[in-house]
Amino acid sequence: MQKISHRTRSFDGFTLDLTRGSLLRGNQEIKLPPKPYDALKYLVENPGRLISKRELIEALWPDTAVTDDSLVQCLREVRRALGDEAQQKGWRERVAEAGLQPTPVIDRFYFKSVYFREPGGNLFELATDGPGFTADEPAAELGHHLALPPFLEPRRQEIEAGLTPLPT
Repeated sequence: MQKISHRTRSFDGFTLDLTRGSLLRGNQEIKLPPKPYDALKYLVENPGRLISKRELIEALWPDTAVTDDSLVQCLREVRRALGDEAQQKGWRERVAEAGLQPTPVIDRFYFKSVYFREPGGNLFELATDGPGFTADEPAAELGHHLALPPFLEPRRQEIEAGLTPLPT
């Protein structure tokens, strides 16, 4: 019996699983349509060199005439999948370069945050959009009960005791 080798490429906290055709952030799979996946795969497999728009179009759509907009839409999906965390790292670096002292990225379950104080002492938070409040309950259920991230669940009674009920 022939053993199939499992191929992966890792970058910036992500793993591109070339054997299964999936993108992972840690153990969480990130859904990516086929063309954006192929674009990301091509870019990851060609590190350290500038890839022209024409080269990428020809790699993704061989023998097919497509407009530049097809590539734009494809790369928009890639950016959305990699999204907030890559941008957040960039902002964190800019804050540090400005002489301020940002925190490491802090996982808040529903989003990730970086905090820093500006010279006047005001605290700023740079938070990602995702994964969002549907990480642990369906959108239709949002607001029907108090959902807490796992790290606050042990304090549920204390937190609920401090809340004022909303009028119904």
